[in-house]
Amino acid sequence: QRATADPDQALPPELGSWGFVHRHGHRGLLARQPLLRPPLSTTAKHAFRPPHSITLPAQGQREATLEFMLYQKYRQEMLEETCPPHGAVEMLSTTHRDYRAGGFQPAPLPPTQPHNYHTEQPRSFWLERARSVPGVTCIRTGDSPFRRNAAFSTPITEHLEQPLPHVAESCQLRPGKQ
Repeated sequence: QRATADPDQALPPELGSWGFVHRHGHRGLLARQPLLRPPLSTTAKHAFRPPHSITLPAQGQREATLEFMLYQKYRQEMLEETCPPHGAVEMLSTTHRDYRAGGFQPAPLPPTQPHNYHTEQPRSFWLERARSVPGVTCIRTGDSPFRRNAAFSTPITEHLEQPLPHVAESCQLRPGKQ
């Protein structure tokens, strides 16, 4: 059921005027909340908002740039007055002074053992242990460098009077054939 009242009847004195009734509705109609405050936002106000105004800067770009440049200029002048620039600091370390000390004549050290690096093999871990390492092919002399050795990949028919790899090891053990 709907409780409605005919709006054309006599207007009750608490409603005031017909304009108030047309704006806010009249008491005879059902409503969830009786006459409180009208809502602040309606469907029309919510859908069609007025454009928000764009705030313009208080000063132009040229004026702001000029103000910034003047600020930097006077700031630099004030800093020069209050904090004068330091003089050139001489930066010399003790190492620099020690190396610049006079009276030293560099001379090469005398050799402890005479060596000729053109003819002698350098001493190394592998050269000293080459004969004891398994799988090393025939090293004929100790003063020649390691070279490519194709003794195991060369066919026996192409050895051309050279000792075979397994024979070369046994030849070194015989004292009479060196």
